[in-house]
Amino acid sequence: MSDANPSSPAQSAPEQKPESALQQKSRLAVGFLILMFASGLLLVYLVDVTQPMTAGGQEDTHVGIAAPSSAASTVAAEVSVEPSARVPDAESDPQLFQETQAMREQLTETQQKLQTVEDDLKAWKEQQAKALESERQSIVDELAAITQAHQRELAEASAPDRTPDESLAQLKRDYATLNAQFTDDGVLVSLTESDLNFPMGGAALPSERLASLEKVVWFLGRHQNVIVLLQGHTDSLGNAVRNLGLSEQRAIAVKDALVGLGVAQNRIRAEGMGETKPIASNDTAQGRSRNRRVDLYLTER
Repeated sequence: MSDANPSSPAQSAPEQKPESALQQKSRLAVGFLILMFASGLLLVYLVDVTQPMTAGGQEDTHVGIAAPSSAASTVAAEVSVEPSARVPDAESDPQLFQETQAMREQLTETQQKLQTVEDDLKAWKEQQAKALESERQSIVDELAAITQAHQRELAEASAPDRTPDESLAQLKRDYATLNAQFTDDGVLVSLTESDLNFPMGGAALPSERLASLEKVVWFLGRHQNVIVLLQGHTDSLGNAVRNLGLSEQRAIAVKDALVGLGVAQNRIRAEGMGETKPIASNDTAQGRSRNRRVDLYLTER
């Protein structure tokens, strides 16, 4: 008999236990860190390759895309992460899958909120731009109106170096343009029936512009210190009360026409005299025509 010890029975391989959720998360974290580290090395490598410098400090324009070096090979090897480090699906780790899905949904919701904020901000900017443009245009219009008013005042004012005698001489020349007469009641400008073209028995001025009134407006524009008294007159035909009312209506019509041409209303007063102040005989047609008139008395205030 042999004295050798009988061989021991073969030992069975140890049974592998399934990985727990914690171990899977740990392997996922390690894989993610390796991936980030490899990405950083790859980025450094790409920066070094695309921006090479010569020994003199200038860029080497002949350098193209370099061949992969040993460092690049190492990076490529490290980027290859084993399948067990990938994000698990719903079957391998339902809890982690749900957490990932929740984070994705939260990210999507946040992006939508950011887009809404950007849209609201854009609309607000457009609204503010329109409001500022409207305010700017309003200021421009106001400045233009002020400038025009100032220019009118300068044009209407007498020259600062004009002497009183020169101003009086200019005033007399302007009065002569109106064919004015100097009376005790003021400087008289008489507008006849042919100057105003009133209809028979009416007080409506014609629609076209009247040269006689435009001359008066021109004079009043040059002499802002002059005020006007309008007196309407009629002939003696018809009822005296009616003639009084008609004469006042014609004086008011002339006043309204002057105001419409730019004369300030507070510079004009209108009244009717009826048939009480004839300047010619009412026995003839020519005399009655002269009596139908509107007199303007110009005085300085």
